[in-house]
Amino acid sequence: MYRPSSGLALLRRLVLPLCLLAGCNDDLQPKPGDPPETPTEDGGDANMHHANNGDGTFTTTVDATSKDVWVALDLDTGRQVDATQDAKWDLAFQRFHIRARGGVNGKGGVEVATLSGADFAQLSQAPTAGYATDAADGDDVGTDPDTAFEVGDAWYSYDAVTHKLSPRDRVYVVRSDEGTWFKVRMLTYYDAAGTPAMLQLRWGKVQAPGNGELQVDASASDAWVYLQVGRGVVQVADSSTSRDWDIAVRRTQWRTNGGASGPGLGGARVADSTDVAAVQRAPSVGYAQDVVLTSPGPTGDTAPGNAVLGDWYDYDVNTHVVSPKARVFLVRTASGGYARLRITAYAAGRYTVQLAAVPVDVGVTKLTVDASDAQKVVGVRFGLGTVAALAADAPGSNWDISFSRTWVRTNSGTSGTGTAGAVVTEFTSLGEVTEAPTGPYVQDAMRPVAGPPGSGEASGNAVLGAWYDYDVNTHVVTPKSQVFVVRTIDGGFAKLRFLTYASGAFTLEYAWTGPGATHF
Repeated sequence: MYRPSSGLALLRRLVLPLCLLAGCNDDLQPKPGDPPETPTEDGGDANMHHANNGDGTFTTTVDATSKDVWVALDLDTGRQVDATQDAKWDLAFQRFHIRARGGVNGKGGVEVATLSGADFAQLSQAPTAGYATDAADGDDVGTDPDTAFEVGDAWYSYDAVTHKLSPRDRVYVVRSDEGTWFKVRMLTYYDAAGTPAMLQLRWGKVQAPGNGELQVDASASDAWVYLQVGRGVVQVADSSTSRDWDIAVRRTQWRTNGGASGPGLGGARVADSTDVAAVQRAPSVGYAQDVVLTSPGPTGDTAPGNAVLGDWYDYDVNTHVVSPKARVFLVRTASGGYARLRITAYAAGRYTVQLAAVPVDVGVTKLTVDASDAQKVVGVRFGLGTVAALAADAPGSNWDISFSRTWVRTNSGTSGTGTAGAVVTEFTSLGEVTEAPTGPYVQDAMRPVAGPPGSGEASGNAVLGAWYDYDVNTHVVTPKSQVFVVRTIDGGFAKLRFLTYASGAFTLEYAWTGPGATHF
């Protein structure tokens, strides 16, 4: 997870983990003797002591001395919570490690912005850009995740001579799982007795960022203007290969960085609310990617674009005035993040827009699939939340799983060109599955068709083929109470339950991580 910026930093990264493992430095290990007293004045959180500073901020001391247990803080309530449950915590601590419940470390959507040299006392509003979530380990020293507090040169500096940790001069702004903004500053790593891993932090609420309002001049008919969430207008050398942009605009046309327009994971959908301030989270399902569209006007030119974003305006044929609709869009970014977009004004290619990042909400979707016609194949695309009829002999590629009566396939192996697959879990409710299993995911192969000997074979998925129980006396098909996880064709994962079945008609419930994500 470390990305040293100098030889000294590299030495520090190498020495510190070795010392922790080998015990070569007593100053970084818990001191012998009595454990710290359990705090009682603020409610008795077992590993935390909270002091009200009287200015809207709190100073919290965290006993993070355990090498095995994470101690979690819910900023919204100011209390210690269970770090083993992906439910309410925002930050978690273990020794010198700090996690945020977002990215690879949970589905809370917690994001962190790092402000070097900022004045903690004077900071009253969260910045509009620069937020990161915890990510999987990258190409660096160590194998731990690249957490927002430890990526780069980390929240602390390490003195290789004294073997001491010192917090850097930084303020962190944390967006909690409830959508509230907090400023956080790490104060110390040691208590008054010199015991390490007794972390002390000062924190308090700040105002939400501004609405991300931007002025965008897209009046040129021969040039696209590129925007990146959190940065505004950016320069892009080659949009067909770059992921350094999220949406693009030219006159009244809009693109996202995905599908036919770019190499990213982009897409767009309409939000459920027309009040931009009320759109605090983005569902993971329902984003349309870019396709080749016919341009408006008599020429009928074709070009990549996003059909959802293209429906942003009303046009008066008498006055030739273009007026933005009272509509909020949700955009999936090139990297798989999410943002809300509102176009508030337009005149001759010049826009006023509001563009701001929002966390994802991996909610549960219910879907009805009518696969009662044994001569037809019905496909499901989890990321779109759609059902479509597929050709029985050439099912195509735009689907994740398909149904024909009780027979289930995934877009993989002998059934399709995708890399889908399935596993079955030990759980019976979707809420119990918080992260996609590592696998292996079973792909499709030729399987015997149910019936008397000689009934033949058909392509199908062995894992999903066991989704039901069959009563030979009543001939009733009953879904099993099991949760399956399907790897989808776009690199995401869907956890799935079969709720009901009657004569080929299914009711399914599922939750989809989004492309490239593993947490539900």
